[in-house]
Amino acid sequence: MTNHELTHDQICEHLAHHGYLRDRDVNAVDLAVSAYQEFHGLKVDANPGPVTQTRIQQTTCGTKEADIRRAQRGGGAGAQWPRDCSEKLRYYADFTGIRGVSVDRAHVLYKQSVDAWSKVCGIKVERTLGRYEAHWTVSVGRSGMSLSTLAWATIPIGFRCNDVGEMMFNINVTWDEPLFFETATHEDGHIFGLYHNQSCSDLMCPYVNGQGSIGKWSVDRMVPKYGEPVDTPDEPDDPQPTGFKIFGGDFRIEHAGEVLSLTVRKDRKAVYMSTTKFRKKQIVIEAVQYVEYGKLVQGMCNSSRCFASGNMQPHVHTIHDNQMVLLEIGDWVIPEPDGKHFHPCKPDIFEATYEAVT
Repeated sequence: MTNHELTHDQICEHLAHHGYLRDRDVNAVDLAVSAYQEFHGLKVDANPGPVTQTRIQQTTCGTKEADIRRAQRGGGAGAQWPRDCSEKLRYYADFTGIRGVSVDRAHVLYKQSVDAWSKVCGIKVERTLGRYEAHWTVSVGRSGMSLSTLAWATIPIGFRCNDVGEMMFNINVTWDEPLFFETATHEDGHIFGLYHNQSCSDLMCPYVNGQGSIGKWSVDRMVPKYGEPVDTPDEPDDPQPTGFKIFGGDFRIEHAGEVLSLTVRKDRKAVYMSTTKFRKKQIVIEAVQYVEYGKLVQGMCNSSRCFASGNMQPHVHTIHDNQMVLLEIGDWVIPEPDGKHFHPCKPDIFEATYEAVT
């Protein structure tokens, strides 16, 4: 952004937002400016001159620096999630109102940002569709945004597993994917207990510096909190017959291009059954494509009970135990055989499987 001379009120607003200022008394303002300058490595003279104002207007993280200073004490040892929940943290995200990237793409990028942290330490994170099941919420808005703030997040100082953190992206920012990913990964660092890296040697720098990856500075502080990263095997422990491929969790086997059935006993040993060939019945279905975020289509859940429990994202319920499945832009919504439940189908699979009836 283009720097300009700030008004006294704008400076006070910024200092108050970051916890330096509680009242507008002249002495209090001078002390607040001095504390801000000291924290940012500037000349401490209590004068909010051009250098200090340039720093204030720099595109930055909006996490309160008062919380960051608290997190720094003792090397940040007290700012972390307890081990009881850090192995399975859950977040709830609603990117309604995001600019520059689509809502669906924002969800993908944000998931990639939390996964990046799981690769460098022992923390594990998953998305939940229930707001009240989350350890932190992610949203888009104006609350707590001052001047050039991109986003902010709470730091888990003294948090327990039932505490709830918060992260917010500035609704006035037009994002591109690299900026969104870098900002999200940075704010995740705060959610996990990191303070700012004032040397700016990695993406925990308080200002955008193009560091899109997690550096040694962050790893050296995350591993003592959450341990070394845990490798999750992609394949089951049980040995597989030669030439067979097991799809994790799907209970299907592919051999020589044919799909075989599979059962699993209580001792978790796989029992392989013989191949049986089937031909799909020639049936006519009615389907509708989901093309606009939030627009109600046939089969989409519109239950007040779901909304009340925090399940706000577009979804359908399948015939399998009424399981909830999220909808993404482009999905086709297909009715189940009972006519009461529905399931989504990706456009490429739909095109390969179905043809229009004339």
